[in-house]
Formats: sequence, C-alpha cells, structure tokens
Amino acid sequence: MTCLTAIPPSCPVCIDAMRPGSKNRRRNTSIVVRTHQSDGPPFNLLIDAGKFFYHSAIEWFPVHSIGTVDAVLLTHSHADCTGGFDDLRDWTNVARFAPDDPRAETMMERNGGSIPVYLRPEDLEVVRKTSYYLVDRSQMTSGGTVAFLDFNTIPSETFSIGELMITPFAVPHGHTYVANGYRIGDFAYISDASEIPRNVLRQLNGIDTLVLDALRWGRSHGS
Repeated sequence: MTCLTAIPPSCPVCIDAMRPGSKNRRRNTSIVVRTHQSDGPPFNLLIDAGKFFYHSAIEWFPVHSIGTVDAVLLTHSHADCTGGFDDLRDWTNVARFAPDDPRAETMMERNGGSIPVYLRPEDLEVVRKTSYYLVDRSQMTSGGTVAFLDFNTIPSETFSIGELMITPFAVPHGHTYVANGYRIGDFAYISDASEIPRNVLRQLNGIDTLVLDALRWGRSHGS
C-alpha cells in the first residue's frame, strides 16, 4: 500500500486495485463447504476466517443464501486464517434474529448458540495468545459482544464434523512450518503450501475437485 502514497504512485497492481471490481483487490483465502444433511437445513462449514472475512461475507453470503456458520475448520494459525474470528460474533448472537427466523432455532439445536472451531493442538496454543478472550471468555472486558466459539482439537487421521468425513494432511508452508490441507469426499482444499509431498499426492488420488493456492507465476516464494 505504501506504493500508492509514493509521488507518483509506483505500482500498477495496487493502482489497479483501487478500481471497483478489480481482481487485484484481493482478500484472504477461505471457503464454505455446504452439505444438505438428513436432519434439515444445510450445514455450512467455513474453512478459515482471515482478516478480510467480514468483507467476503457481506459480498458472498447473501448471494449464496448462507445464513448460518455451523462450524469452522482451521488450516493453520496465521492471521490470514484466524484474523476474522471476532467477526463471527454476528453468527453466534442469536438474539439478533427475528423471533420467526428458523436460523436461530437451527443454531441453538446444533451448537447451543456457539460455533465449534476445529483446529490442531499447536494452533490452539497460538489462538490462546492472539485471541485469548475468545478461548477464555472470563478474560472478556465489558462493553461489547464477542463471538461464542467452542474450540476443539482435531486428530491427524480422518474425523467428522456434522455428517462430513474429513481427512487432514500436512503440507509444508515454507521451510520450517506446516499447514493442514483437507480432503472431504472427492473434494480437496490446499490453501497454503510451498510444495505437495508424495504421500499427500497419494491421499489425493481419485478426487474430482482440487482447490490449490498459486501465489506467483514462474518464480518461487519462501512459504
């Protein structure tokens, strides 16, 4: 952004990002996996909620009629995945719904009004520090509403969220850090990887759809 305040502005990418609708006006990567469950309304699993989650949600949730966030699954604990946790408050504040809005009843039945967050043990230790008041609500200061989040650590083998069976796999995110990717049925999601190990390639065998990050064309990046 500092290139925009240079005299004259020096970066064509950032200059273009000022244009409404520009594809260079980028946000943090996230996705909603929706499944129609046997017990009623669709189940919406949000993978990651980064710093720009709010901006993405107000644009895309109305388009796709996403009225609830039923669970959150974390790939890793960097800010581009956890920076929007506080903005989840709007989906846990059941009182905001109209009395006849079925979403309030659905949320109370499924999660008691809170959103379960699934993450690795090492990621929970980071979130305990960066979002301490969301993990331990006794640390919340008065004067505002915060998201009701229920943190659950995940195993390294296949587990379930609702009726979704999820297989996690570790991918290098730089030379010294590891993030998670996930396979859900014939769909796989790898949002932050510097390489795809051979054992992960075997786990991806038979998928129909792969979401994969691609930061640069023709040259590498450290992470």
